[in-house]
Amino acid sequence: MSGLCDVCGSQLGEFTCSLCGRHVCKNCFRDGKCTYCIESLCELCGKMLADRFCNYCGLLVCEDCSVKKREETVCKRCLEEGSHASDPHRVR
Repeated sequence: MSGLCDVCGSQLGEFTCSLCGRHVCKNCFRDGKCTYCIESLCELCGKMLADRFCNYCGLLVCEDCSVKKREETVCKRCLEEGSHASDPHRVR
């Protein structure tokens, strides 16, 4: 037995998140992932955990879906659209 859910702490943690390994209950588990990881997924690819925000559009993105430009994070969408050439303070 894994004990209580690592997310809500109120029900039995019957499932294991495929990304972080947390033991979670059925209410905190969807598509093989815990709710913490689902909320932290990259908003572009939806597969990897995000670890930064795009300085231009504000999207939560992973390392694979972003690049560093002059100490700023630029998501691949803004890079393709040329949004990174504008003011980085226009974050949504």
